[in-house]
Amino acid sequence: MAKTESGPNGLVVIPDRNELYASDAHGIVKVIDLFSLKVVANISIGGIKRADEIGYDPTTSTVITSNGDDATPFVAIVNSTTQTVLGRIMFPNATGLEQPTINPADSKFYVAVDSNPTYPGGAIAILGLSGPSNYSISSFIPLSGCIPGGIAFGATNQLFVSCSGSQFSSFGFEASYIIDVTTQDVKANISGVSGVDQVAYSPVTTYFYATAYQDETSSGSPSPYL
Repeated sequence: MAKTESGPNGLVVIPDRNELYASDAHGIVKVIDLFSLKVVANISIGGIKRADEIGYDPTTSTVITSNGDDATPFVAIVNSTTQTVLGRIMFPNATGLEQPTINPADSKFYVAVDSNPTYPGGAIAILGLSGPSNYSISSFIPLSGCIPGGIAFGATNQLFVSCSGSQFSSFGFEASYIIDVTTQDVKANISGVSGVDQVAYSPVTTYFYATAYQDETSSGSPSPYL
């Protein structure tokens, strides 16, 4: 299926509104009422290709959606109360964008960037807030040989970074990482885990969950696992 037609791709629940945000084809984010199970809004984020993965900041009621398949990848900032697009942040040199997430410790959004000429192994973009709902790229955390897919925060400032399905073919190894975003130090190397798209963290179990559906070994055949 073409990337303009596939969906849903990313999901996030807005608990206080009992709504589910689901990204879809043609740059559309659908809002689903979890009581009626009906689509109550279609939010166009301005893309041609599919909207992809979604993050949510409950303190500001802000939803962020990546669109990494357009000619110029971007993320869209959406107010979940008014269901309006507040703005877009463009990534003109990126080959793609993946999962965004909020860091509760600094209230900043972090976005997985596949790669660009400056960071061929990928990077994590940090979005700063320079005014009400006015986000911009403040800095990057460079990665070595990853091409990141899913990212999620666990313990304070500890970011799980999963690497994509092209890691093995591009760099010859499989690994994902836990990074301290304050120091950019790698705190843990999870060898053998790659080909991951989205990840999640449970504060109850203190586990990260990684959807390694494109895990690729030396045989070249994907071996999906969670």
